[in-house]
Amino acid sequence: ALNGFCPSGYTLISPTECCPSASVVSKSSQISGQPSSTTPSSSCVDKINPNTGKSDCTGMKSYCTNSAYLSLMRDQCPSTCGYCSGTVTVTSTPCADKTNPRTGVNECPGMKAYCRQSDYLTLMKSECPRTCGYC
Repeated sequence: ALNGFCPSGYTLISPTECCPSASVVSKSSQISGQPSSTTPSSSCVDKINPNTGKSDCTGMKSYCTNSAYLSLMRDQCPSTCGYCSGTVTVTSTPCADKTNPRTGVNECPGMKAYCRQSDYLTLMKSECPRTCGYC
């Protein structure tokens, strides 16, 4: 989760975790954060995580040019991502597993059992395409 928000198609299940919306069984068990503070669109300021009082954007900068996260990053982290100047180039995602941005480690090999489970299919296609054989 970034600043208490998840990408389109995902639901916030804890202050820091997103889950594919199709996998959420009961919305009453969902933990939702308060909406981020908003700023006028003319100012280029990253939004604040209401749970921590600071922005999560710096640690998520690697997602700025990932097409799967473009909309979320434009909304939450325009300053960190450099969207204000209009010079960001979005590239298509290569066939490579993503690494955990907090640890820098590829956790996909240990998650291979989830590759074909319907509840995790969308997530695994996005996060672990090479390990799961999707490309």
